[in-house]
Amino acid sequence: MLKIRCTDSLQVELWGVREGLCLARERGLTRLIIELDAILIVQMLSRSFDASHPMGTFVADCLALRSEGWVVEVHHILLEGNCCANHFVVMARERVEAFARLEDPL
Repeated sequence: MLKIRCTDSLQVELWGVREGLCLARERGLTRLIIELDAILIVQMLSRSFDASHPMGTFVADCLALRSEGWVVEVHHILLEGNCCANHFVVMARERVEAFARLEDPL
């Protein structure tokens, strides 16, 4: 089991993007739309970024996965409009495990 220790919300968002890209690759998906409420992460994934940034390794990993020949759109969405994220926050509060990977739709 993977345990994510103390971190901030931006690192959690990037970790989620990375896990989602890995899952999409495993499933053979070729087109993705990534919606995030963190505008900074959207910008980091959409433009060039400073590799010395504290989250540079996460971003570089996401960009490397993103460049594997598929179509990926990254969009900013308001937190209030992101029903999936809100649902997962509620689920996370009720979980004992530190990390869960959901592979099938609920």
